[in-house]
Amino acid sequence: MDLNDYPTSQRSIPWKPVLIIAGGVVVLIVVIVLLVRLLGQDSGEIFVQTVEEQAQGAVTNCESTLDPDGCRQQAVTDIASETGLVETCELLETAQEMDNCYWIVAMGKMDSTYCDAISDEVSKNQCADGIAQDIAFESKDAGLCDKIIESKRAARCKAILNEVPAPTSQDADEDGLTDEQEVEYGTDSANPDSDGDGYLDGSEVDAGYNPLGSGRLQ
Repeated sequence: MDLNDYPTSQRSIPWKPVLIIAGGVVVLIVVIVLLVRLLGQDSGEIFVQTVEEQAQGAVTNCESTLDPDGCRQQAVTDIASETGLVETCELLETAQEMDNCYWIVAMGKMDSTYCDAISDEVSKNQCADGIAQDIAFESKDAGLCDKIIESKRAARCKAILNEVPAPTSQDADEDGLTDEQEVEYGTDSANPDSDGDGYLDGSEVDAGYNPLGSGRLQ
């Protein structure tokens, strides 16, 4: 599972037409961004309108693919991520799809203000915490861990940056989840990657993903 992808689906997605649609739109959006920067801020409204029209066009084109839902999520999320216009996420059909789109944009921009658009409060906090943690790690400043809302995650952040044992219970497999949390999530305390997808169980939980398979934590 790729923590940067939008939620996975059990259906087989025909990626070639999806990527052609999404890629073409993103290239066009990049050109528009460059033109707006050259023309100045007065062209901002034109930019927003053009992005909305291109996104709507991409959604319409997705209807002719074998997996319209997967195509739509990919195209809309790519456009929102490239432009930073999270309003584009509203073209998605469900609240969960929109929340995932907001989350991906926030992580891509490394800006927790984008997390504010997420409707689910728990996911909103996890989104903001993930960005705060990444910023703390990137800057190697343990003091920035204080911006993390979840106390255990903040403590682990400080422990890693300060290179001292984390003030939590035993973590036998050193995957970022204590043995007690392993029981809570149903993961294997002797296996740091319970679902074998290449990501530590603790990293997946921190990012809001299921450490036992695909998809988000419920």
